[in-house]
Amino acid sequence: MRPVERIGVPLSTLHDAFYRFQREARMEFQESPETASAASAASWLCRKMGEAYEEGGDIDRTRAFNCCIDPLFTTRRWERDVRVNPNSEKCSGIIDAVYYNDRTFSVPVILRKDKRELGHDGDPYMEITRLYHMYVKTLQEKKDKRQVQAALAHGAPMFLLCVQGEIGLLFLFNS
Repeated sequence: MRPVERIGVPLSTLHDAFYRFQREARMEFQESPETASAASAASWLCRKMGEAYEEGGDIDRTRAFNCCIDPLFTTRRWERDVRVNPNSEKCSGIIDAVYYNDRTFSVPVILRKDKRELGHDGDPYMEITRLYHMYVKTLQEKKDKRQVQAALAHGAPMFLLCVQGEIGLLFLFNS
């Protein structure tokens, strides 16, 4: 969960997309192939993420996580290990996975950062928000794509996903 000391305004006030998401997330699920797929993925995540992985098994844990969630995303695409290096910054970073809403890999929807062990390499929440900031700057530098500019005009809303070792997920929204 998001750390209490980092709480801000309600997400629904930041952008209408977040309001709609929260409203729909509270609705009861109806039987459908999507809900069955989501329930299956949740079950697999509970089984696989709690397993002990060998020393240095970070890659195995990430592969297991990917195998559990990939069936949820059949029509859209993940890109792994995306380097962000905006021209206006002196530093760069690597996002573990970016999920796009189209096949042209232009409009991102989810940014994911994996932290295999808690307490190592800093705070994953701070890291993913910094990567988001750099990623938006990178998108702003791409002047040629109308789809990207349309997303930026709406504040570049994205889900930020932290995968944290054995304990699970942290879903954040940013705009």
